Amino acid sequence: MPSSRHQKSPFSMTPSPSTDTPIFASEEEINSFGKYLHSSKRILVLCGAGLSAASGIPTFSGDGAHWRGHKCTSISSIDCFEELPGLVWKYHAERRKLALGAGPNRGHEALAVLARKKNGVRVLTQNIDGLSQKAKHPKDRLYELHGSLMDIKCSNKECDYYEKDNFKEPICPALAVKDAIENFAPTARQSFNDKASTEEVGSKLSELTLKDEKENNEKTILKPALKFEPRPNPLADIIASLSPIMTDEMKAEPVPDVKDLPHCPKCSSLLRPAVVWFGESLSVPQYNEIIAWIDEEKRLDLMIVIGTKGEVFPAGKFVDIAKEKGARVCVVNMDKSHLGTLTAREKKDWVFEGNAAEILPVFFEGILLN
Repeated sequence: MPSSRHQKSPFSMTPSPSTDTPIFASEEEINSFGKYLHSSKRILVLCGAGLSAASGIPTFSGDGAHWRGHKCTSISSIDCFEELPGLVWKYHAERRKLALGAGPNRGHEALAVLARKKNGVRVLTQNIDGLSQKAKHPKDRLYELHGSLMDIKCSNKECDYYEKDNFKEPICPALAVKDAIENFAPTARQSFNDKASTEEVGSKLSELTLKDEKENNEKTILKPALKFEPRPNPLADIIASLSPIMTDEMKAEPVPDVKDLPHCPKCSSLLRPAVVWFGESLSVPQYNEIIAWIDEEKRLDLMIVIGTKGEVFPAGKFVDIAKEKGARVCVVNMDKSHLGTLTAREKKDWVFEGNAAEILPVFFEGILLN
């Protein structure tokens, strides 16, 4: 006869008798999601910058959205590349060095194992840092919606040159970087300095907490079950804030000469990072492949949104597509008070506030061990 230990739900998060360590949500809500996750066969996951924050990759949001005093969204545009290619390459070279020096955290690793254990998992990442690949995520179950900093392609649309997995650092002498993180905003530097290693995050799994900064930055509290209340959609203001604007300061930034930047070995045009910038479209073949997988069956069981507000389209559109297929939605984000388009949700959905590197291993533990 099975022991009572084996009969207990693998998702139970009851604190041990010797400690009253609080957790990031109510036990009831965690168990509810864990059981549904365990029974789900078709799962779509959308990842954003919050997933890589514990690896020391700046989220480039809020105060962290600046590099050398310039808005990152303004530099990450095709218009800026065409006018100031040296500036765009310099910015991406520093982001690239950060990514090359970073390692996947437990969130990346948990997702990778989940995808290996469940055939019906597909992960869509908006991140361009390559950390999901470093976590050995199955390639056929991972879609890099916005490309990768490690890939390079020709800027000439008539040329098909494409170089994948270029890990050379520096990519050319003119783009050598000494201390990349120092050129980003203070909050971005702080996230880098406070990055959590796999071992550090692992040691914290038994004492997951959530701090309510509004009441007391030093006080740790137990979070009750979250209430789901619709809020105004701020998308219009967000889109306006992302509009690329090339300032005089950007034009005055010291940059490498164009002749010293990487050039195409086939047609001699400028090479560029193979990432999707503002003003550009996602890969049509890749998008169609994702939609084809979603439409293979009538139903999608679960949509997990990690470290993103779902505001960048068309990536954010996948949440709506999943809901139309009957999927329940789970959001994992550092700040549940600023969820953008994800604020309007149903009571059957879940929202968990905290570090994805700490939360995801807890969620997937029952699946990974069974």
